[in-house]
Amino acid sequence: MSKNLAVIGVGNMASAIIAGITSQSNPYRIPMSAIILYDKSPEKTVEYQKLGARIALSEAQAAEMGDCVFLCVKPQNFPEVLPCFNNISRVDSKLFVTIAAGISMKTVSDATHGAAVVRVLPNTPIFVGRGVSAICATQNVSDEDFNFICNIFESSGSVLAVDESQMNRIIGVTSSS
Repeated sequence: MSKNLAVIGVGNMASAIIAGITSQSNPYRIPMSAIILYDKSPEKTVEYQKLGARIALSEAQAAEMGDCVFLCVKPQNFPEVLPCFNNISRVDSKLFVTIAAGISMKTVSDATHGAAVVRVLPNTPIFVGRGVSAICATQNVSDEDFNFICNIFESSGSVLAVDESQMNRIIGVTSSS
């Protein structure tokens, strides 16, 4: 499956995710040229641009360019980020992935006019390929897309599919927030 991945928010977790999906040892490796990055602090994207990633000038532009949009901003920043998707053409046809604790799939889906949403709570051992990521999805996520996201996170550890109602319990067990 060939997809352009937009990553909004290029902090520590996003960097670990990018490292996993671009790793030479990852059988589902995605080339850096298929990754679009946006961060409100442009200096966080400089090294990735040197490696071939494309840089967006806004959250909306990143989402426009990506087929799959990773929301890697802190939960407290969602109220300013989600409205950025209001005027994106065909926003509802994109796959959104959120790694924010406390932000429900419904919140993201509502802000993206019913787009498919996968919620993932990775923990910090993904930095060394030993993480545990709890994952759930809205009903409109295809099996192919769900497996695609599972493969991304399996490149950095184990994946545990759960119902969203179990996510808060998972946070306590895996230290995923």
